[in-house]
Order: sequence, then C-alpha cells, then structure tokens
Amino acid sequence: MTTETRMRYTERRNPHERIDPKSLDTDNKSPEARRLSKEWGENRDHEKLRVIITCGDARVLIPNPERTISMRSINLGGKKERNILESKGVGLIVAMAHYDGETFVNGETPEGCGGAAAKKKSVESNSHGATEGLQYYIENDIAHPDPIVNAFLTAYKLAKEMRVAKNQKNRIPILVAIQDHRSGKVLPIAVFNDNGVDKLSQDVDWMELANKFDKAKFYANGIPTLPESEISDERIKDYLDSNREYMAEMLRAYPDLRDIQEIQNPRIIAISSKLPSFRTRYPETAKYPNSVFRLHMPREKDGEKPMPIAPSAKKKIFEQIEYPVSHAIENFGKPGQAFSDTDRIIIETSDINVSKDLAADLVAQPYMKEWLKLDDHKIIVIQNKEGISNVIEFYTDQPKIPGLA
Repeated sequence: MTTETRMRYTERRNPHERIDPKSLDTDNKSPEARRLSKEWGENRDHEKLRVIITCGDARVLIPNPERTISMRSINLGGKKERNILESKGVGLIVAMAHYDGETFVNGETPEGCGGAAAKKKSVESNSHGATEGLQYYIENDIAHPDPIVNAFLTAYKLAKEMRVAKNQKNRIPILVAIQDHRSGKVLPIAVFNDNGVDKLSQDVDWMELANKFDKAKFYANGIPTLPESEISDERIKDYLDSNREYMAEMLRAYPDLRDIQEIQNPRIIAISSKLPSFRTRYPETAKYPNSVFRLHMPREKDGEKPMPIAPSAKKKIFEQIEYPVSHAIENFGKPGQAFSDTDRIIIETSDINVSKDLAADLVAQPYMKEWLKLDDHKIIVIQNKEGISNVIEFYTDQPKIPGLA
C-alpha cells in the first residue's frame, strides 16, 4: 500500500472523527440499530442465527449482523461457551481463520493473522513456560501455528463436545473456513455433521496432519478448498452466498478495499459480553472496514441477574488486549502503521458496575498505563440491556466532583 493510498483512506475515514458517549448513544438509538436488533431477535426465534468463531482482527469481514453471534478472540483461541453454540436460535456454526491473499505463495503457510504468526514464532523458538500475559495465551490457547489446521482443530473439539451432549436437541453443522481478508472471500475447508467430519477439502488424516504438518504438501496447489458443489447443507450455502453479496456491497462502497485491509489499524478495541454482533448496536460506528478490533467476553449470570466477570474470563481478555495495545503504543504518531489510530477501548456488559470494575482492573495493567498517557486515548464503559445502551460514559478512576463535567 502506498503512502498516498493510506492518506486517502485516513482522510475519508477521519481517524479523529468523534467517538464518545454522545456519538455512541446517537448511533445506538438510530433507526438502523433498532432495525438490526429487532431482526436479530426474530432470527433467533426462527433458528437462523450463525455463530461465527473467528479472530478479533479488525479486517475480518462478516455479513448479516442481524444474524450473527460473534465469538471473537485472537486466532480463535480460548474456551467456547457451549450453551451458546447449542442454543435453540442457532442454525450454523462457522470456525473461520483468516489470511492475506495478496502475500500467499503456494507451498507456504498463509500469513496475515498476527496470532498465527505469534504462535508460529513461539513453536519455532520452542518457547514455553510463560505464566501470564500475551505469551501465556499464545502458548496455551492457540492450538496450532497454521491458521487452517488451527480452525479445524477448534471445530473438531466443538463437534466432539456437542455430539456427546445429552441435552442437544438441534443438529447444527459446523463449517471450517478461511477468509482472505484483503478481498473478503470465504473459502470452505471442511464440514462437520452429527457423526463427525462430513466433507474434507483433502483426502488426509487431519489429526495426523496436525501433528506432522507438511506445509509444502498441504499448500502445493494453493489453499485446499472444499468445492461448494460437495456441500449439501442449505444453511452453509446461504452463509457463503451472503458473504459474496456482502463483499460485492463493500467493494462498491470501498473500491480500494484491498489497500484498506493491508494493515490492521482500527480506531476501537471493543470488549463485549453481548451475543449479537457489535454492529447491530452501533452500525454507523462499525460500518467501516478495519475499524473495530473485537473480543468476546464470556458471560456470568445468576438467572437474570448479571454477576462479576469470572476471573478466568477476565484473565483471558487481559492477555489478548495486550496485543493491540502494545502495538498502539509502539506505533503512536506513525500514520499507516498497525494500530497507530487505536485510541478508544469500549467495555460493554449488561451492568455498568461490571463494566467499570473490568475497566478498573484493566487500567492497572502495565501496558494500559502507557497507552492512557497517549494523547486522547480513552476507555468508554457501557451498560447495554436487550440492545439498548442506557448508560455510556468515559471511564475515569478519579471521583466525580459535583457541578463539574
């Protein structure tokens, strides 16, 4: 991407566009947000929701927010909430890796996912023994350094757990896929059904492959894609069709999409415990490609009453958020570099006190202290119930003084 192209994108998107409690409140109250939230509920009632398990990377593009449950983490890592996967509103699960199609070379592992690159580096250096932080997450929560094999192993584990679940009433297919985040094209790799693997893109023993991976053989003829003619499930076909339609719309809106998507540089890091896609609640804020790095935070509830975030879930969030924040600190003041525009962190739960407690623990992290020193870098805390964000505030650990803004 040339400097000129980066400047055109920066000027159009305006990285200094207001992102504050007022703008988010206006967005959440917009007719589009209300429409998307209403349709999400209707799709849940008709079992048309799709659970998308994918990377938090801001360049991953997902169609139909009104049909999406986002379970996003760095390189699909961490434990998944099976109660969500098996809920009656879900009709499809997608485990989707991503890569940069512009840099792919036959015979080589697809690159472009920072989490996959970090795992590869960790494996090659035989790094192990970390007890905390991002490195601990890389060593323990990412299954494999190859993005496709990692997505396959994620789906394999979920499918195995769901098959033995005694209370599972719905039969939900799981699609393994990889997205070229430069073009948005989704390539199907494998499909799991009730009895295990239904279709594979290659006639290989995948579990043996995971342990004895030969990238030269596996990628000899490019990305090993499962032909859509071999996919019979209409729910999967519908998702692939929806993605094609969405990418056609995106390319019309952003003719230079491939350039926009080269380097990850979002304004926002969004941490949310809400099931619907972030874009259902803030469609204007999240409509731009490469604008929001997303992390899903597992929920803790006692009936209808929200409880504090589980320590284990909080730990996983802090491990992952170190990745974008550390890059934002390193690249501050360097236009066009990774995360150089990242100046907002949004924390969204069903209870403002839970959001504030999480923010309080987050700002105590050493890397956050450095990030907060940067000009106009702020945390926003939100209470959202049933799609309505009725409390939105800048977080401050200083007591409010009556009479002052």
